[in-house]
Amino acid sequence: MNKILSIDLFSMLKSVFGFSVLKLIVNDQIAFQVLVKALISIDPGEEIEFLRKLFQEFIAGLMSLPINFPGSRLHKSLQAKKKMVELVNKIIKEKRNSGIPEVPKDVADVLIGNGSEKLTEDLISDNMIDLMIPGEDSVPVLITLAVKYLSDCPAALLQLTVCSLSLSLSLSLSTCVDFF
Repeated sequence: MNKILSIDLFSMLKSVFGFSVLKLIVNDQIAFQVLVKALISIDPGEEIEFLRKLFQEFIAGLMSLPINFPGSRLHKSLQAKKKMVELVNKIIKEKRNSGIPEVPKDVADVLIGNGSEKLTEDLISDNMIDLMIPGEDSVPVLITLAVKYLSDCPAALLQLTVCSLSLSLSLSLSTCVDFF
């Protein structure tokens, strides 16, 4: 029954908005991978999938009843956050032990390279998880709207393509600025 209801909901949203909700779901997965790569440099694989499941459990509990007893949504959410902090802590410790890179690859490298003793692994881990929260909803929606706009406006897609090619060929930035 739920599958039929969800298919009807998807088709209704497609008819109302003119684009598939599937794009939003795919963009959500892509956005999470990109976000985590930028924050703590985890490449796609089992570790990022485990982190994604924990993060979804954590997010589900943010808008739950504030009742914390075993089995409640809030309790599961808090347990998921603890596991996320442990995983990110492990990554931060590995980064600290391997040394500070000359050129930071991610946000965690920047925070580790700060040199401040006040930035503990726990604090950095909490910050990385907190930075994931805004990207949960806004980034996939923005990606979907950008894809919709570019598919509806071929002239904008052409301009963006020319701009991208000129930047990749190291042509002047003024080529792109003239378009906008």
